[in-house]
Amino acid sequence: MKILGHASYVGNTGYNAHSKGFFRALSKKTQTKVRNFTVGPSWSGYIDKQNNPHNNDVTELDKKILISQSLFNADKNLQDFLLYNYDDSYIPDVNIILNSVNHYYFYQNYKGPKIAYVVWENTLYPEDFFAKLLECDQVWVPTEWQAKITIDQGVPSDKVKIVREAVNPEIYNTVITAPQDDIFTFVMFGAWGDRKSTKDIIQSFINVFGNNNKVQLILSVANSFNGDGYASTEERLNKHNLHAPNIKIVDFVSNDEYRKYMQTAHVFLSCARGEGWNIPLMEAMACGTPSIYSDCSGQLEFAKDLGIPINIKNLVLAKNFEENKNQNSPGYWYEPDFDDLEKKMLHVYNNHSFYKEKAIIESKYIRETFTWENAADAAMNHLKKLIRNPIKLEVSCSLVGSGGLNSFCQELLPELNNSCDLKVRNFTIGENWKGYNETPHDLDIQDRHKQILHKQTLFNSDGSRSDYPIYNSENNFIPNVNLVMDGIDHYYFYDNYIGPKIAYTMYETTKFPEDFLNQLRTFDQLWIPSTWQKQNLIKQNFPEQKLKVVPLGVDGNTFFPIEDKFEKFTFILIGRWDARKSTMEIIKCFKDCFGNNKNVELLLLVDNPFDIDGLGSTKNRLTYYDLESDNIKILSFISRKEYISLLQKSHVFLSCSRAEGWNLPLIEAMACGNVSVYSNCSAQLEFAKDFGVPINILGEESALVYSNRQFDKGISGNYYIPDFKHLSQKIIEIYNNYDYYKQISVRESKIIRENFSWEKSSQIAYQNINTLAPNMEKIQFLRYINDDKGIEYKSNTDKPFNIKVKIFDTNKNAYVYEDSLILQPNIPYFSSLNEKYQPEEKLIFEIFNDFNVLLLSVEKNFPKIERIEYFVIRGKNNINVNDLIFVYNERNKMFHIESAGRQFPGLDLIIKDLNCNLTFGTFLNGNETSILNKGHSYYTTPTESIDLDPKFFNGIKVLAFKNKEIFFEIDVPVKKDLYLKDLCRKFIYDDADCLNIIDNFFTQKIDFYYFDFYSQHIKKDDIVVDIGASCGTFVDFCLSKDASKIIALEPSASFKILQKTFENDIRVIVENKAISIDNKNKKLLKSPLVTLSYIVEEPDDKNETFDVKCINLNNLFFKYNLNKINVLKMDIEGYEYQVFDSLDNNDLNKIDKIILEFHKNDTGKLKSIKNKLSNCNFQLQQFDLWFNKNDSSNLDRGYLLAFKNVFCDIINESSSLGDSIAWTGIVNSFQKEKNKQINFYTPYKDLFQSEYPNINFYDYCQKPIDSLESYSIGCFDNDDFKWNQLNLQEIASKILKIKHKEERTKISLPKNLKNNFKRKYVCIGSLSTSQAKFWNNPSGWTRTIEYLNTLGYDVVSIDKHNNIGSGEYINYIPVNSIDRTGDLPLSERINDNIFL
Repeated sequence: MKILGHASYVGNTGYNAHSKGFFRALSKKTQTKVRNFTVGPSWSGYIDKQNNPHNNDVTELDKKILISQSLFNADKNLQDFLLYNYDDSYIPDVNIILNSVNHYYFYQNYKGPKIAYVVWENTLYPEDFFAKLLECDQVWVPTEWQAKITIDQGVPSDKVKIVREAVNPEIYNTVITAPQDDIFTFVMFGAWGDRKSTKDIIQSFINVFGNNNKVQLILSVANSFNGDGYASTEERLNKHNLHAPNIKIVDFVSNDEYRKYMQTAHVFLSCARGEGWNIPLMEAMACGTPSIYSDCSGQLEFAKDLGIPINIKNLVLAKNFEENKNQNSPGYWYEPDFDDLEKKMLHVYNNHSFYKEKAIIESKYIRETFTWENAADAAMNHLKKLIRNPIKLEVSCSLVGSGGLNSFCQELLPELNNSCDLKVRNFTIGENWKGYNETPHDLDIQDRHKQILHKQTLFNSDGSRSDYPIYNSENNFIPNVNLVMDGIDHYYFYDNYIGPKIAYTMYETTKFPEDFLNQLRTFDQLWIPSTWQKQNLIKQNFPEQKLKVVPLGVDGNTFFPIEDKFEKFTFILIGRWDARKSTMEIIKCFKDCFGNNKNVELLLLVDNPFDIDGLGSTKNRLTYYDLESDNIKILSFISRKEYISLLQKSHVFLSCSRAEGWNLPLIEAMACGNVSVYSNCSAQLEFAKDFGVPINILGEESALVYSNRQFDKGISGNYYIPDFKHLSQKIIEIYNNYDYYKQISVRESKIIRENFSWEKSSQIAYQNINTLAPNMEKIQFLRYINDDKGIEYKSNTDKPFNIKVKIFDTNKNAYVYEDSLILQPNIPYFSSLNEKYQPEEKLIFEIFNDFNVLLLSVEKNFPKIERIEYFVIRGKNNINVNDLIFVYNERNKMFHIESAGRQFPGLDLIIKDLNCNLTFGTFLNGNETSILNKGHSYYTTPTESIDLDPKFFNGIKVLAFKNKEIFFEIDVPVKKDLYLKDLCRKFIYDDADCLNIIDNFFTQKIDFYYFDFYSQHIKKDDIVVDIGASCGTFVDFCLSKDASKIIALEPSASFKILQKTFENDIRVIVENKAISIDNKNKKLLKSPLVTLSYIVEEPDDKNETFDVKCINLNNLFFKYNLNKINVLKMDIEGYEYQVFDSLDNNDLNKIDKIILEFHKNDTGKLKSIKNKLSNCNFQLQQFDLWFNKNDSSNLDRGYLLAFKNVFCDIINESSSLGDSIAWTGIVNSFQKEKNKQINFYTPYKDLFQSEYPNINFYDYCQKPIDSLESYSIGCFDNDDFKWNQLNLQEIASKILKIKHKEERTKISLPKNLKNNFKRKYVCIGSLSTSQAKFWNNPSGWTRTIEYLNTLGYDVVSIDKHNNIGSGEYINYIPVNSIDRTGDLPLSERINDNIFL
């Protein structure tokens, strides 16, 4: 499920806190993104995502959630800017608008269901806003109070759902730390306003404590929106003449400061006229701080009966207050009794220890009950109902009560309600129920049950039955599935139902009564809790296809082991007194074993409300059957809380029934880790088998034997006969060896709780219901057709039904296809757009039934084809970025190249991946053809057709040759943000200089080549010195490569950003200094582009300069104890020449690599630097860069790259095995002749690497390492030769420019190579090289093998497969060869030993 929230997420208001807490928790339940609206400085969007004004408040989780920021553009229209985790393919299933009443977000249009999640303080909504609520699919409110006013105003009750707000217990909790001084402290947090009663509360404080220097009021009530015309709290205090020396203003505190105030204050003050929730009040209560609040509105959802409530005098019209004079604020507020406030402030001051102790106790309830996880769970329940297939299930059962069947319904049905729209029709014996909220069991009914209860069945005076509305009744609720859950022969099983019906019952004997069983045969399904019952029913010829086992469960969060046990060793027996339960026999066994043992006790909870034997009570029955004992204690009907405690604190649970339909108390006792004794028979074995302490069964007997001792006199089938002697033996054994049994029981309890949860039971139930629900989830998606612009599907039902097919184009934000048809069973159908239709984003295929129920929804992405606007051109032929057009089609992974208008005659193009490992396209047209013309496009080979690891693919390199010389070279990244996405820090500061830096820095054409090329040369654990670090882009890049230490120098105003960006990263040391030839201060020219400031030795009056501190390279090495650095990057705007002149060889010998940006292209000075570096054994590579001449950032500059210990790359451009074998030997000759470190990239490295230890072999697609020299070996022409006139090894020698001498290539064979053939043998690969050998000479292999056989050789085929081709054109290995093909490494296929 995909959720898109529309909220004010970032910031420090109540709505911000609500949004963050809720959506963070929801994101852990389902995929969640948020569109944010925050008042404040403009957010710069996705590219400048490092620079938003709230970045310090945004966590890593927030960055995963936030997708866009809404701002007003110049036309005062709301516009979205991309944020952290923007995903243009994200199409939500549901929109949740969480914001203040009348917020802009509520008035926008959304695709799909929308939910208004609104918190409101008045008793009425504004009419125009209320109209928007009526348009929503659901309206979420945090409280029962707000739900009532929402329904009363006219929102249908079935649309109104409660999702409470919450508190983070990890942040807001009790602390022992007292305030830091002896002053008694009241705190008040909120916004200044009439609704918050701010001035009235302050006045009350002054009236009581104004002259008390031992009391203070901490006041944080600034109003960010300044609606009253006052700029500060001080101005408002003066306006209302509220002055006292013990009032301290602390507006806009940090989150940590706020939490500290909440935890250490003596009293929290709040006395609002209306609250939708009141987050500060709840956070104070969670901290265990005594809290004063007005006894009204939404805050009572959590605060009722807690804290210190202030009386309410009367209702007051909200519109009459000053803050609402210009606002539409209908309805009423509540007027607090401020005299009562003053009395209670004084009372809590004089009795603080009492209130503090009370608050600490109450805080635990707040923290445990009101969590964001619980809020997210509630939301998920409502969301599932909104977007799921709408199964409307009416359950007829006895939900209310305290019996076993009641408990079963109470647990399963709320869980099942999470999967379908469920309502309960209840039958409970007792006094007449009078309708809504007036039941005799009201205090025993939980909220989760009230949500699903909608009818109560009662007997009329004439003996008939009628249904009466209760709690959550809905007149328009029409079920499409019916479920009856009750005991044998209940009235509900005999009622008439419309639509599919399911019976769920459990029976304890081996045979169902025939009359009742015949009624069950009329149901579509019969659910039973165990396979034991299923087997019994099959014996009675019940249709097996109708039988579904739906086990019962246990609430593992309620029933779990605890260490605290009763002081006496305690057995417990739970269940009504009945022959089937063996109540009398179990008590007798206990009395015989422990009757005189004062350290042992038996607790009896066995009252029988039906008084089957006329004895009236458990006490009378014990007397009648002579079972009384001092250590047997009788318990009457107890609360659920007491019941749970008994199971957890007792030592042994006793049960030894003659039969069980499930035995809910037994599974709950086992979940509590209670040592549990039970009879080894019937349905309870579904969960108890091999667990607990089973009692032997002696046989079976007719249940009628006990008809005088049980409620059901005419019961059918058999009971089991427990061995009660075995029971006596076992309970004594358990008593004497309790620790042993306890250890086992605790271990088993975990398995019980995990395997038998109510959630799992409800899932099984829902799956069975879903098979009966009409026309739901009955369409099967088969495949995409018509180039993914259509779908094939079929119906899995056995009847035809009507459907409507729609196709939604997300790029056009509209349905572009609609069709209605009758779907016949099991026949494939097709729905598709026209083949000429060109989707650019995503198509959503949807199929609905006649009731507009969504039956199928599938999506297909169509990535946009966009022109690439950012690329780097290198060359000296006046080429700029406006001359060429590059387009990357992400869908088919192809590049499109075209001239923008200029003609380029006589060019040859070679197109490679950006790392120069693979060639995608070669266009060789000689000197006479004009290859690049406007409107004439060239397409590369799709990257997906080449065996290229996507992680190594980030763009292409275009090499253009004219007259055999490079005309230009272009690097084209796949996406324009490829190099920026992780390099732009997330800060924008309220500082003119810094904003200027950001604007200038990111409007320049960033040199992508700079980052991509050098990415090969920054290694893990490198030590880097960055001189001229600017905003820190290169520093950030080095961190992404896991450099261990980076020393960054920046003298200009950019240093502010550099420092702030990396202040918390211990790997980065920043210095506000320039590098110079000495340590004297210098003058820095203040450039219009702040990032391009530079040192001037002789400043003049024409240019503005400022002083900067300097350090030379020697002192920098000494200061940071740098004996060696891996990378020195220097970008100092022309001063590099003076710095390098001052360096000696000792300095240079400490450096492995140098990345130098040079300026002004002073040929003489640059030559001097190059000579100095060459003399220190650096190998050099120079790049001159040109950009668009019309671009102000077009600089006359370049890069000089200096390396020691560099490698030479040799890339095998062929995937042919024969070519690789031929060329590897020549590469070895090259290595020996040139004595260079060689990286050889070949698809068959495993065949050669162990034979050539002096060559580094790499996979075909692996990225080159630190190379300044590279060669590509392939079958193509050169100035000196035509490839098809030479043999393979001669081609390699020519390309590598060495004297040719044939060298036989060595092949690495497995060490355990063993000849298992009696004769000599030859290995062949006859299916290689795209079957070319078959085309040239179809019978050649057969004749060759025949010839080799005459010479005494066997011939072994070692291809990967034994055939190749498709359709009619399939070729096989030669029939006269030995087949040793297989999907194994080639070296292993050569070794015949592995096949024998």
